[in-house]
Amino acid sequence: MQTPLKGLNSAFKASCRPPRTRSVAVKASDAKEMVFDGESRRRLQAGINKVANAVAVTLGPRGRNVVLEQKFGVPQVINDGVSIARAIDLQDPVENAGAQLIKEVAGRTNDSAGDGTTTASVLAREMIHYGLQVGTFSHRDTMNPIFLFSYGLHRSPDLHLFRTHFCSM
Repeated sequence: MQTPLKGLNSAFKASCRPPRTRSVAVKASDAKEMVFDGESRRRLQAGINKVANAVAVTLGPRGRNVVLEQKFGVPQVINDGVSIARAIDLQDPVENAGAQLIKEVAGRTNDSAGDGTTTASVLAREMIHYGLQVGTFSHRDTMNPIFLFSYGLHRSPDLHLFRTHFCSM
């Protein structure tokens, strides 16, 4: 006598078998360039500066316009920091990594606030600049650059003056 569960058990096992595997050709990735220490900081800062300088000309009520070349059609005249940052792609991969940092700052500011992308980009450039300087002079066991950055950020009287000046406008 066969139990009704016995037939279900074999059907269940057949449906739980892993699918047949397919062979997929995987392309070997390109070789990655590895850069360390001073050269990496210099090239990263160069990429950050290129994007932030292009965006910084639009800062404020007297900010200037930037002309962006389009693949098709007429060039676009724009005064928006996030659009300018998104349009920039650099050839050097390390500089492009720095450019991506500023693009991320501008994009997140645009998503959360909708405005202030140019100010956020310029402030991010300065924070990264000073953070890289601290990282250059710090020793691995004695100084943590992140701790110094956060300590200075929370205790800087210039930052409070900066905040007070811009909040009063």
